[in-house]
Amino acid sequence: MMTKAVIAPGDYTGLHKEVVSVIGSARRTGARNVNAVMAAA
Repeated sequence: MMTKAVIAPGDYTGLHKEVVSVIGSARRTGARNVNAVMAAA
């Protein structure tokens, strides 16, 4: 039987910052790739 873990609201701060960082990095990488393809074309 699984039990639910209790997560304190303060624990979400680090998770949120990490998610924001990953999304920002992915956006920058995507923009660089699009720019490289456009320049090559």
